[in-house]
Amino acid sequence: MSLVYLAVIAPFVLAYRSLLDLFVHYTASYTISVALVALAHIFVTAPFRRLARRLPVDLRAPFTLTFHLPFLAAFYYILSETPAPPVDLFSFVPDGRKPDALLGSINLLPIVALILQLLLVSLFPYRSSKGRLVGVLAALALATVLYWAPAYLLLFWIVVLALSISIKVWFLRHPEALSDITPIARDAFSWAQRLLFVSAVLVLALLLCVFGPTMLYLSDPHAYFNQGVFQVLRSSLPVMGLIVLAAFTIWTSLPRAWRGALCKGSTFSAIACLLFASSNLPDYGVIDGFLLSRASSVTTYIRALADVATLLVAAFITWALFRYKRPLEIVAFFFLISTTLIGYPLFLSITRTPTPEVPRAERLQAALDYSKDGKNTLIFVLDMFTGTHIKQMLDDSPTMMMKFTGFTWYPDTLAGGNITLIGMPPIMGGHDYLPSGMNKAVGSTNAQKLARAHAHLPKAFAEAGNTASLINVPFYFDSTLFLQELGDAQKNVHFVQNAVQTTYKPDMKATGSSLYSIAVSLFRMSPNLLRGSIYQGGRWLGAADVQDTFRATKGEVSFLTSLPALSSAKSPTDTFKVLYSLLPHCYYHLQKDVVEFVEDPDPSTPNQPSSHDLGSNISPEHYYTEQHTMRFLGSYFDWLREQGIYDNTKIILVSDHSWFDSRMLSDAFGGDHSYPGRPAGLLMIKDFNATGPLKISQHFLSTADVPFFACSHMSPERCEPQASVRDYLRQVALTDTPIDRERTHSVTDQWGLDRHPSDTFQFKMYRVRNSMFDRNHWEEVTAPY
Repeated sequence: MSLVYLAVIAPFVLAYRSLLDLFVHYTASYTISVALVALAHIFVTAPFRRLARRLPVDLRAPFTLTFHLPFLAAFYYILSETPAPPVDLFSFVPDGRKPDALLGSINLLPIVALILQLLLVSLFPYRSSKGRLVGVLAALALATVLYWAPAYLLLFWIVVLALSISIKVWFLRHPEALSDITPIARDAFSWAQRLLFVSAVLVLALLLCVFGPTMLYLSDPHAYFNQGVFQVLRSSLPVMGLIVLAAFTIWTSLPRAWRGALCKGSTFSAIACLLFASSNLPDYGVIDGFLLSRASSVTTYIRALADVATLLVAAFITWALFRYKRPLEIVAFFFLISTTLIGYPLFLSITRTPTPEVPRAERLQAALDYSKDGKNTLIFVLDMFTGTHIKQMLDDSPTMMMKFTGFTWYPDTLAGGNITLIGMPPIMGGHDYLPSGMNKAVGSTNAQKLARAHAHLPKAFAEAGNTASLINVPFYFDSTLFLQELGDAQKNVHFVQNAVQTTYKPDMKATGSSLYSIAVSLFRMSPNLLRGSIYQGGRWLGAADVQDTFRATKGEVSFLTSLPALSSAKSPTDTFKVLYSLLPHCYYHLQKDVVEFVEDPDPSTPNQPSSHDLGSNISPEHYYTEQHTMRFLGSYFDWLREQGIYDNTKIILVSDHSWFDSRMLSDAFGGDHSYPGRPAGLLMIKDFNATGPLKISQHFLSTADVPFFACSHMSPERCEPQASVRDYLRQVALTDTPIDRERTHSVTDQWGLDRHPSDTFQFKMYRVRNSMFDRNHWEEVTAPY
């Protein structure tokens, strides 16, 4: 992304895409929306046409055509970066993203555009034939460039030309109207007053697009993949361009009588924003990087009074400065402030001592060390992976699934819970850590129960002489309690709480960061009365959603694809590893078959990514990301084979819960996703020395069975204390015939630990008998469980 694009074209891309989306939403017609954007363009570019009248006559026509180029380029980027719009009733070309061919091999729209360009040139008064020749050559050059342009771009340009000609004809017929349009050079305001307006706008732009984003970056560089501050600021440059364009347009378009008020208003705004931004913010916990508080309100009577006092001070300063005619002093002050707003955060970023990364990388490498001759047990917990999607992957991607040799897939696997908070503990701790079992454990807080569940397997393996590793953990995890639960075993446990940050790659960028950081900047610059509406409970005007999901998706991809480079096979002891990945949960931005990050990989899904309106289908975005996840795991298994440790490694793939898109369950429930919760858990197991193509088992299992399978080569009693569970799973290993069994799936909408009582989980429980693929086998259980 070049600097020219960021400074000249990107501002218009940002503005025109927003307008286009808005018009499409209300008109349901892409063609009409393009015409409406062209109409808006005529108003936006009015100051440039006024500027053209101040140029030598011979240069007016080429200048008029040339200043439209950034706008045309912006519209081209919009067309090239967004999916093809559906053809609507008002379309007259089959695909507006391609050159039209209405006259066979001759494109009609470029010809129409050229005729209109020449007509516009002919309307300019000329003193010499040279001026007319220059205008005609400029029109021909532009027509040559646009000949192969997409039809929608040509439609945009034709509407602009038609409106421009209409305006020009109107002024030719009403020459008296020209006297009311004062050229910039004859403006009655002094240069000092113009400088005052420019400097005030500069202060506001720097506060919004430089100071705020830089300070946010410094609070948590990891959130931006450890990019340099200059790379982060590049994302704010288009917004600065929009501010400059808006200021120029407003100043040149307003009547002279209004410009005094505009000058005073911009001065007042700059002073007020400076006061708010430099005052001590109450401790909302919202400026500390991406760790945002849950503050429901930021407005109190005291803060409201502080807002009023600050605004009165800003108003008094503005009044005094204009009353005593000190515009040049204000300009000097604003330019001093502008220098400070640029220099102070940049100085902090240059002098900041980065966090040393080597120890963290070494911890991760130690946690990913395997035994060459001993036994390795490896568990991948893939958050929100819909297990039944393996069936479609076997059909769609048979070559990819060939890498899963020795595995057995259990499609009829019931997740212990519908969310991570209650679905993850039974994977780590077994059936005693289903929510009903945890509620029976009196005398402990929920946080202690969760820590005990997560420590269960690592502690059991460490005490058996293995080197154990826990890499990445869910959001609710309490590391202090976890280490306490490990006790003396922690000396044999490698714990890397957030390995994702360690694996960030140099080419990663925090896509979507500009709008997020600008929202935080607005928060700094605003009175307390407005801060709550900007914060929006952590959504930051909706910008945090895109920012956080882009960041999470890229980080998780980086982690999984870095595993081969970080792993080794030098451990002198048997090993046990649990690797937790959030990638299937971050299904918003990965395209099908291509590891490229986009805002919406499949626009056919309504209200992506939260749509539940899937009928009997799956979520395409979710499925794409699950495919990529399995691809990344297949590459890692290739590395295990290259090292000669695939055969002596037991591998378990499991998910804590699914999403609402299990087609197999939908078919079983009558063609819709009406089944309770998100129960279609993933479970695939490769035992030591297992060979052959992937097998499919019809046994009815639970994600809570994982501890038994993990410990089956040692003493299963270490990991699964319930004798009935052990007896059942031993029979599973001896027969292919499904065995009678009941399991439970728990459902709650209280996803955060703080939303439950301190020592009890609140949920609904469903008992399922023999198979989850029969709705008659489901029964809601009445509490107490």
